[in-house]
Amino acid sequence: MITVAGLAAEGRLGELEVLYWVGCAAAFDERNRRVARAFATCLDAAGVRFAILGRGQTYPEITGLAKQLDVKNVSFLEPRPYEAVPEFLAEADLCLGIFGDTAKARRVVPTKAFDVLAMAKPLVTGMSPAMQELGFEDRRNARLVEMGNPAAIADAILELRGDEALRRKIAENGYSLFREAFTPKVIGASLKSILESAVEHGPT
Repeated sequence: MITVAGLAAEGRLGELEVLYWVGCAAAFDERNRRVARAFATCLDAAGVRFAILGRGQTYPEITGLAKQLDVKNVSFLEPRPYEAVPEFLAEADLCLGIFGDTAKARRVVPTKAFDVLAMAKPLVTGMSPAMQELGFEDRRNARLVEMGNPAAIADAILELRGDEALRRKIAENGYSLFREAFTPKVIGASLKSILESAVEHGPT
């Protein structure tokens, strides 16, 4: 199994093509685990390398699964302080969001999605009402795929792998969306306006 320490020692960190940053390194829902299992196998067959950053309760299970499937394309990155995450995002050609077909996954936009946009990296993630509500559009500022569909995830990654212009377009538009809607300054101004309105009009 490839390790990030080994790649770093050999000066090969730049070989990581995808950074699959899931925080605690695994989903708790079995359906999400099936997604990870299926697309890991697909991408291994296609020769795409990706890395998992962080650990959590199911880290032993995930590393055990990598050994069981005998995939050669997965690197497990040691946990790092949050402020060090940009270093690893900078090495990635594209980054992955969430894909589980669950009620929670459809309701939320994970913090890592905003981190990816802020780093001007192309994001591949599941298409959900939450993503669409916040202005994410497929092939414009993200590559959105059907939730819980491993083949769709693999196809999107392979598509972006072979289309540098589309990767650049998604990355640039994603960064623009972040600057327009998701910086602390923009969010703070919106919250300030809401609070001032609440104070002015009083309780209803």
